[in-house]
Amino acid sequence: MSADTSERLSRISIFLHWTTAGLVIATLVAGSPLDDMPDGVSRWEAIAFHISLGLTVLAWGLARGLWRLSNGMPVPLKAYNAATRLVSKVVRYGMLLLSVALPVSGILMAVEKGYGISYFGFEIIKSAETKIATVTNLQTVHQIGAWTMVAFIGIHVAASLKALLVDRDGSFPRMLGVTLRSTKPSDSRR
Repeated sequence: MSADTSERLSRISIFLHWTTAGLVIATLVAGSPLDDMPDGVSRWEAIAFHISLGLTVLAWGLARGLWRLSNGMPVPLKAYNAATRLVSKVVRYGMLLLSVALPVSGILMAVEKGYGISYFGFEIIKSAETKIATVTNLQTVHQIGAWTMVAFIGIHVAASLKALLVDRDGSFPRMLGVTLRSTKPSDSRR
């Protein structure tokens, strides 16, 4: 199955959703202690692991973004008010955008600081002796983006739980691969 319907999401959509979710959460968790770690080999290994996860998120984020561009967003299964639809759209597109923007800002930040970029030990960019001067503080931009992603994930999880426990609209089972019986989409693809 290659296209989403109101009754069922494609295996590709489900796979990209859950793998991206797991990768983003793992990357956020791996990055959270980095500022508090003392300089040394352990810190650099933790940074290298975080960067490797971030590069993986970038690849999955691009794949997921391209999939959504070609396949559209899943059709809502219930008619929601305008404010709910707006928040949903901001959160969904925001998470897609941040799944690309956060890794890019992380790569730029690492290069700015003179670090090399490796992907699970495979060197992509050599470390530099000199740091690159930039106009903005990329670390601040990266951290604000990460906290924004955490907020979006919280809103997304809360909305998913509401759809499962309160609205009982079938959205959550559909995201797990369950085929729903004759649902009528309440909105066009967004």
